[in-house]
Amino acid sequence: MIKRERLAQSGELKASDRVSKAVELFMKDQQALVKAEINSPGTLETYRYQTDKNILPRIGELALEEATTPRVNRVDRGDQG
Repeated sequence: MIKRERLAQSGELKASDRVSKAVELFMKDQQALVKAEINSPGTLETYRYQTDKNILPRIGELALEEATTPRVNRVDRGDQG
């Protein structure tokens, strides 16, 4: 069994950082998982598609501290964030 480890260093994100920065770090982690043959390239493609189509355009510019569950739910429903 392959043990997954956190690939990004802890403490890289602050509450004031944008969601887009968190997505960037997440995608770097995912690329490393593909390179380590833990995840498939298709998984990486799916994550990239979803982040580019749904997450970044809708909430990418929010600060992490602003990306609360109620606010993200409003965006998901199509309400103004």
